[in-house]
Amino acid sequence: MAALQKNRLDPKLSPAEMKDYWQKLMALLEKARAGRIRIGETWDADAKVIRDLILELRPLLDGNRIVFNRRPRKLRLYYGEPNTQPSCLLALHLDTKEADEAGKDEQNISIAEAVRRAHEWAQAA
Repeated sequence: MAALQKNRLDPKLSPAEMKDYWQKLMALLEKARAGRIRIGETWDADAKVIRDLILELRPLLDGNRIVFNRRPRKLRLYYGEPNTQPSCLLALHLDTKEADEAGKDEQNISIAEAVRRAHEWAQAA
């Protein structure tokens, strides 16, 4: 999270995108803590369930901005809600991906890392 806030998560994010993503992510985390996020499969849902284990939190920027002819990036936070700690949001992995089909490979790597961390956390708990 600190890497995003300090604009070190992805050099392809402009400072304006980073600031906008940070604000939107903090707002979504507040909604998640309050149990008010919209979970679904549509593009405008706040979150999506992945592998019946983790949630993918999806902050959306206003429109798909093209900055200096480069592809836009999407931010994803993968987190869990452990049964043993019902008020806990366990951040597992934060990353970006390309905003089109080319980003699927990046996304799959991020999901695999989040799932691995969820299993490690569960074994250690």
